[in-house]
Amino acid sequence: MYLVHARLGPARDTGLPSDAAALVRRCAQPRDGVEFVVAHPDVRGGPVFGLFLLAPSLELAESAAERVCLRALSRYPALRHRF
Repeated sequence: MYLVHARLGPARDTGLPSDAAALVRRCAQPRDGVEFVVAHPDVRGGPVFGLFLLAPSLELAESAAERVCLRALSRYPALRHRF
């Protein structure tokens, strides 16, 4: 299992939705291997998502995390311009 962090852009006038981690998790497909997503909204430099993934290598875990984050951006306007 790998933990991949995705840093979001600086907070805008609206914060992350309270269910931001769940929104990202919903964008995972079975082949992505996502086991769990956690949001850290108050990190210096901008919020961070931690994605826990089952993958045979770090490179594949990072690719899967990127796919999931890109899906989240396209699906949920509240997250756009943040990753």
